[in-house]
Amino acid sequence: MWRHEVLRKMHQKSNEQDMLRQFNMECQSSFPERELLNSIALQLINKGSRVTHKSLILQILTELELEKDNKKKDLLRSTLEMVVGGTPDDEGF
Repeated sequence: MWRHEVLRKMHQKSNEQDMLRQFNMECQSSFPERELLNSIALQLINKGSRVTHKSLILQILTELELEKDNKKKDLLRSTLEMVVGGTPDDEGF
């Protein structure tokens, strides 16, 4: 049982790293978005949450709702567009 859990967590971590690597490659010219996305992913990891497309989108939306600064809101919006654009469509919808 323990081995299965370790392997599952290793696979999960690998998937999270692959996803972040994909976003980092997609936004080579968008350093602020890449930096923000990495920061949000670290926030999720530090809270013990998984880093998934859905968790990133939810965290960005939460920060967007709470943010007062318009420049930061613009950065959050462009980062959200990048994440949503990189999210595979749900099958069956």
